[in-house]
Amino acid sequence: MLPYYTQGEVNSVSYMDILPIGVDFFEVTAEPGSFVAISFNGELKGTAMVPESGTVVVPIDPIVDSAMADIVVTGYGLQPYIGQVLVAPLDDAFITVNEVIVNAGDDNIIEFGETVSLSVSLKNCWS
Repeated sequence: MLPYYTQGEVNSVSYMDILPIGVDFFEVTAEPGSFVAISFNGELKGTAMVPESGTVVVPIDPIVDSAMADIVVTGYGLQPYIGQVLVAPLDDAFITVNEVIVNAGDDNIIEFGETVSLSVSLKNCWS
């Protein structure tokens, strides 16, 4: 365990206002190296560590009831963040991008004038 020598810095945490019922992931933005935990009714649903990009997709066990889920984000030298997000059904269809594959020459980097092939996998989370 590492001791704290001063008050931690504020962790800039953000996420969507709603966690749709039945989805198996939730995107959170926070300081790199932060740990994210999502729980519902006292049961841990998912955890992840925020990479250098500052955004992590937390895999979660799908929640099937409507209520508030807890989000806790901690990190060394950072003040703990404790928040909640509403778990609820969406009124309309909800489609997510599962995977994007780029085929663009030898380096798979899209460049001016190059012919590109994209393969996109979508998931219908609500119908």
